[in-house]
Amino acid sequence: IVGSAPSGHTAGYFLAKKGHRVVIFEAAAEPGGMLRLGLPPYRLPKHTVDRDIKNVTALGVEIRPGVTIESISKLRAEGYDAVFLGVGAAVSKRLGIEGDELHGIVGGIEFLIAAHAGGSFDIAGKHIAVIGGGNVAIDVARTARRLGAASVAIVYRRTREEMPAAREEIHDALAE
Repeated sequence: IVGSAPSGHTAGYFLAKKGHRVVIFEAAAEPGGMLRLGLPPYRLPKHTVDRDIKNVTALGVEIRPGVTIESISKLRAEGYDAVFLGVGAAVSKRLGIEGDELHGIVGGIEFLIAAHAGGSFDIAGKHIAVIGGGNVAIDVARTARRLGAASVAIVYRRTREEMPAAREEIHDALAE
């Protein structure tokens, strides 16, 4: 299995329960995909991710973190009978407008990954605009506030009621 996010762990869990020998390859230093790398701890505590990983490894699934797979053919040549790709989509979509490549413009997913890895951002005391209305936008806004932004505005093309983010997440962000 390539990727240790939810789809990779789920596939590994059920394959192991059916008696298959399973190896999960993960490019990151720790397993869990975006659950570990990008979701803020207030939404998903790290001990919950650790528990879910232990549930999979307890069935005999081997996880190899820090391994980037560059060739499925090579895996097959190494003796793997099947390959499941659960690589996720941990890349933000660019806006495609003038200026979206300027300094200080950061994709939401990249911001969350860097913020939770301890990256430093010069946002303390600054006014931040977050473009989008989904859960990633809410997570970015709340994380930016927690990193010291003076204010955060979420800019969405429709009304608040039409935002795709979970209602409770919007409520909590407004309260914060």
